[in-house]
Amino acid sequence: MTETLEEERPISVPSFGVSVQGMEEKAGETLAYCVGDYVRELSRYINLERLDGVTIAVDYKEALLAVDRGYETDFRLTPSSELVEGVAMAVSVVRNGVLKSHLVLNAAYIYSLPYEDDEHYAHSLHLLAHECAHVELTMTTDKAFPDALLKKIYDDVADACEGQAYHYHLAYMSQMELSL
Repeated sequence: MTETLEEERPISVPSFGVSVQGMEEKAGETLAYCVGDYVRELSRYINLERLDGVTIAVDYKEALLAVDRGYETDFRLTPSSELVEGVAMAVSVVRNGVLKSHLVLNAAYIYSLPYEDDEHYAHSLHLLAHECAHVELTMTTDKAFPDALLKKIYDDVADACEGQAYHYHLAYMSQMELSL
């Protein structure tokens, strides 16, 4: 069996935009192009067909609040601040009826990506790859359990557990029937 060379692996990400907020124009442009290039390369290994786009922001908290999620919700996205500080998120969005993910990245934690010799380069690359993995995970979950994500709001934890278990059981049984 021959190993597929990197150049032979298909790029899975569709056309997408990278926006930069709050940075000097030249630095922002450099970072945007770099992130775009890395996302395309990562898509050879991580399925990013449902990537909606990428936002890099100096004001990460404000950028999360500004994401057009494509559906009505009163839930306000906020970065984690308890045990760890949230610095990136793969936000679930709906575009033309399809569940996708939009990456929002804190510029302070991704800025070193264009500079491979920077001491924080590896962390920046890991952060980007980690968020890309969330894109594939959300897509895979949505395909395995259609209409489960972003659909049902439960009154309490007990109802949520019961409802999700029932929904996953139905989806599993449907998959079993298909494979017979």
